[in-house]
Amino acid sequence: AKSGRDELVRMLLQARAEVDAALRDGGTPLLAAAYKGHDSCVDALLAHRACVDAARADGLTPLCQASKAGHVRCVELLLRARANVEAAGAVYGTTSLLMASKGGHTAIVEMLLRYGADTEVAGRAYGTTSLVAAAQHGHADVVSLLLQWRAQPFKRLNDGSTALQKAEEAGHAEVVALLHAAGQEVYDTSDERGPPVLQFSTTVGRTESASPSFQAPLTSSSGRDSARSSTGPPVGAPP
Repeated sequence: AKSGRDELVRMLLQARAEVDAALRDGGTPLLAAAYKGHDSCVDALLAHRACVDAARADGLTPLCQASKAGHVRCVELLLRARANVEAAGAVYGTTSLLMASKGGHTAIVEMLLRYGADTEVAGRAYGTTSLVAAAQHGHADVVSLLLQWRAQPFKRLNDGSTALQKAEEAGHAEVVALLHAAGQEVYDTSDERGPPVLQFSTTVGRTESASPSFQAPLTSSSGRDSARSSTGPPVGAPP
């Protein structure tokens, strides 16, 4: 599976090889295939009921590994198999969304969001959110996408800094512009009958009212409904 030899993997599975045989660190064939981006092997292992959320000792699951490495097709297969989008590393608490955002993998970020990933989950070490990770590394497309999905632009890290400050320190002008623009818009939660109304904030860098809660069913290609995160999708996003 790690080498991507899908024909041999299928042959062994048909001979009743243990699909979830694990190494000492907890690594399984599915973990190895997902990390290396061998989607044919991932598909074969899932078809033989490999544990989709089997984690290594560090807590990283196949979805975490594929998201971190930017393997779009593997992520798609794992999400269709109902992988846990909020599974996180045991040491730093990093989720698939956080790792994909840090790596600038826009297509994967969007898939994870549509399967209910929470934009506000932060790593334990520094309090880094997906938006901060994308901003700090200059991934403007990911920052724009996360803001559309109502990621909080001025949520503070453990040291009190924000995504805007991290982007400024790293010299990412496009990201800084996006975050400055986001700082001028806050959600008016007074009207409960429809989508939030955008207003201008008098203070850039500080929101004056909280983003409204949004809940909607999401149906994956396998027919499963799952709840979106409380941050919700962008207004007008397709189901």
